[in-house]
Amino acid sequence: MRRLPSFVAFCSFLALAASAAACGNSSSTGTGGGGIPTIGDSAKTIGPTLGTLTRANGINDSDVVVGVWVDLTPAQYGWIDRAGLTDYLTVPFANAFDTNPNAINDSGYVVGSYTLISGYHGFLNFGLNYSTIDYPGASSTEPYGINAAGDIVGVYFVGTATTGHAFLKHGATYTNIDPPGATAAAALSINAAGDVVGTFTDGSGQHAYRWTHGAASPTTLTYSGLGDIIPYGLNDAGTIVGSCSVSGATDGFIATGGSVELIVVPGASITEAYSVNDSGTVVGAFTSTAQYGFVLKTQ
Repeated sequence: MRRLPSFVAFCSFLALAASAAACGNSSSTGTGGGGIPTIGDSAKTIGPTLGTLTRANGINDSDVVVGVWVDLTPAQYGWIDRAGLTDYLTVPFANAFDTNPNAINDSGYVVGSYTLISGYHGFLNFGLNYSTIDYPGASSTEPYGINAAGDIVGVYFVGTATTGHAFLKHGATYTNIDPPGATAAAALSINAAGDVVGTFTDGSGQHAYRWTHGAASPTTLTYSGLGDIIPYGLNDAGTIVGSCSVSGATDGFIATGGSVELIVVPGASITEAYSVNDSGTVVGAFTSTAQYGFVLKTQ
């Protein structure tokens, strides 16, 4: 998944927020590997840029974006961008470090994770208020998605296990939502209808899935010409974004119904799409000289 390595420290980076400088120019469409339509030329950077790594992880329908940044120290911080103004988003708990915001819903609730020496834990943030999200009995919990109703999905680990399990938090109730037959799973996004996308592993390998709310089992996601699919984001219209491999390259993708396009930021060796809002605006990360966050309007 997109979880980052551990770093420590805390400092101001308001002056480092990017001013939405374009990552590329010319047309916004083309043809990528395997003849798949490709977009991305009109992507713009977002988030701090003076560091080793920036990721834009989540976006809501008001175009508020959350993400993470690693500076040159290196130290890791959470950030939130409102109309080009970037601010901290860092949990205030004692001995906590590595705040990692993953998603934001339309009411402004943010979910993500933070790290303690004993492991990492989920958090829910609204304004100045923070609370911890821990799957019962888990050693580590990572929330990845939150919908308009406040339902939260993610992955949890038990003991020293290196394989995780998918969960849904509805109100105060936590439920394991591993697909049937899965030995490991992660739920990565949930929309207003309660549909979930994620990945799972079974005896035949790793698979991407979409689980329609109320269905007995998920549907495996496959797209012609795309391998290693990870569906990170799902909006209320059913549009899915994520990462994939095409002709040996790691690219982002956006899938609406039966239509799939690659997302490739010009000059990037790697592009990944992490979230899409109901207006079709996508956020993610691309790698060139370092890793940067991007925002891309697709409609």
